Amino acid sequence: MGHVTQKHRSHISSKRAKYPFGKFRKVSKLELKEWHDRFKTMEEDMKKEYNVEEDIKETVDKLTRLVNNFDIPATKFAEELCNKTHPTLQQNVMKLFIACIKMWSEKYKKGHYDLRSEATCKMSKEIMDKLGDNIYLPMI
Repeated sequence: MGHVTQKHRSHISSKRAKYPFGKFRKVSKLELKEWHDRFKTMEEDMKKEYNVEEDIKETVDKLTRLVNNFDIPATKFAEELCNKTHPTLQQNVMKLFIACIKMWSEKYKKGHYDLRSEATCKMSKEIMDKLGDNIYLPMI
């Protein structure tokens, strides 16, 4: 084993935290415990089973609460989604929108709508008539 100088020893100490620009400082036992607890909690959260069904219900509830007024911030929503969201996520959101459009189109064909959703269902059918089955949004 090679010779370890005091300078090297300070860089490999497990009880030191790195400041920006390469400076080190001693870490208290309390800080180490806090970091350990924080990472343990994060690890436990990652191990929890992700419940897609519950997340879908919560997301739909939040979206319907957002639009449940007569002054819907549609432009602000679009700006936030289209300009501040990762492109891959935008693609996935579009998949959700297309799935809704398909479903509204089917409702229109079956007559399963009323005056409140007629325009949405009719427009969705027109969109699907133009797109046909040629809808492919790759995951990139």
